[in-house]
Amino acid sequence: GVVVASLEPELSPGAFWRQHVGAYKPVIVRGGARAAMGAQPWDDAFLIEHCALADGKPWHALIVKQNRITHNDRHPLMTGWTFCDFLKRYNRPEHENMLYTVTPLSEAGSTLRRFLWLPEPLRCAELYESLHEARLWMSAGNTTSSIHFDTHENYMLQLDGSKDVYMWHPNESRKLYLDFHNKFGLSPLNADRVDLERYPEFAATAPMHMKVHAGDAFYIPEGHWHLIISHGPRNVAVALEFAPFALGEQQHWPAPVTERYHWPGLFWAESVLIRYAMRERYGAEHYHAAKRGRPITCEELVPTVPLSELGWLGSHEHAS
Repeated sequence: GVVVASLEPELSPGAFWRQHVGAYKPVIVRGGARAAMGAQPWDDAFLIEHCALADGKPWHALIVKQNRITHNDRHPLMTGWTFCDFLKRYNRPEHENMLYTVTPLSEAGSTLRRFLWLPEPLRCAELYESLHEARLWMSAGNTTSSIHFDTHENYMLQLDGSKDVYMWHPNESRKLYLDFHNKFGLSPLNADRVDLERYPEFAATAPMHMKVHAGDAFYIPEGHWHLIISHGPRNVAVALEFAPFALGEQQHWPAPVTERYHWPGLFWAESVLIRYAMRERYGAEHYHAAKRGRPITCEELVPTVPLSELGWLGSHEHAS
């Protein structure tokens, strides 16, 4: 089952690195988002106050016109809508809980990130330096994601509402039929109603379950399959994306494993299985920080700062 942190306000940076990121284990931090929210309510009135950019220009957000992800893109979109438009209209009856937004807080001129503080577990210098994006996810609830995995680490702050999060280890990739989709990282399964005649192996999977409440935080490791169900009447979360590991981690792998991993005919599911089996095998002590080129120790802590202090936020070159 899922590892649950003790009922403390935060998980220490060192413990987060050693016991979770380095050990490749998900975690819920009960109350872990509250300190990051500061004294702001993060209600609609507060968000509307900051829904335009600092120069007064409109903030054009991604507004998705569906509450279920059923294919490999987010279309159809509400074209021409701004973040202000969304906040004023997302919970109106005519939209029937169909809208949600994915809004990067790294947008130049966004003032919202001034009011969101670096969570305690990410004060480890090597993790802090690898933060490359913060995305606000918001809806009136009743939304279900696809079954998918991310190619970065994800520390999510649940600011309002609740979520049910189901996760599968990467070694379940074949049973999630990764190789039966046309986009890497996505399963073709319909999460609301899985066709077990077409996808019988799914019945043999063993998902982990997180029940996340407002004020909690949770960590989804890179490569872990997940399905997120968001509940209303209002759901707001911020996903902090980070990529702390240097390229070249394969130098520790046995030569036959590396050769197999780079075999041109390798299916996606097997490549995922190899990559994350090696990550678990070698553990925290073998990982080198992307920006420092030496083992991650988490001995140096950065101050608790607002996300606006991260001048590189939104630069994906920073994560490489």
